[in-house]
Amino acid sequence: MNNIEIISSRDNSKVKLISSLKLRKNREKQRLVMIEGLRAVKQILDDGINVKMLAFSEAEINSDQEYREIYEKHLEVSCVVRASLFSQITDTVNTQGIVALVDMPSHDLKAILSGERMRVVIFDRIQDPGNAGTLIRTADAAGFDAVLYTKGTVDLFSPKVNRSAMGLNLSVPVAEIDLADIDYMKAQGFAIYATALDDYSVLYDSVRFDDRTAIILGNEANGISEELLSVSDEKLYIPIFGKAESLNVGIAGAIIMYESLKKQ
Repeated sequence: MNNIEIISSRDNSKVKLISSLKLRKNREKQRLVMIEGLRAVKQILDDGINVKMLAFSEAEINSDQEYREIYEKHLEVSCVVRASLFSQITDTVNTQGIVALVDMPSHDLKAILSGERMRVVIFDRIQDPGNAGTLIRTADAAGFDAVLYTKGTVDLFSPKVNRSAMGLNLSVPVAEIDLADIDYMKAQGFAIYATALDDYSVLYDSVRFDDRTAIILGNEANGISEELLSVSDEKLYIPIFGKAESLNVGIAGAIIMYESLKKQ
């Protein structure tokens, strides 16, 4: 470990690449995703996801045996960056000293939706990275087959979503959809359930979810668009008994996703 080359220049090509991925346009241009933090990086390594680059802070390499073991196991794609520089090129304020770069996944919608019994969740313009990442983790935990999203949803491969999702946005299939895709799903036998509170909504635990189910979760401030509500087969609501006006979308989504598993 004494002969490790330490990168100390901002002009280094690897440093410039890592730093550039903080911007969405660069992530989309390079088709790369930056995963930060020890737990998230270990998750993608355990999942067998192909890692293009592993970057370590010099401080962690010098002080932590676990980091050194990961470095040595993946030597061919690893590099070490001066601690003062590492903190400047990553997205987090208090960096954990490890970053992985991986290919941005690309999934074909028809291939995603080919199973006979399926559960998918649809994000309609969800904006908060924490909510999006939490819901992706919940979808994975509940065994959902995919996360779909509409235009206007937060970038599901942004550093903040990556951290909240703990890298699971790389293993759960993710794809953008529009109204035409909803029509396709319905033609393929999917029942579309939307979370909404109006005169036509039914209690979330009063329905029997179909074998092929899609659950739409809406924007934090404005809910689900009228266009998507108009094509949904059923509107669901979760009762509130206190003074709160509504539930956080991450909480509401978790409740309904798990409820759907009981009614198969």
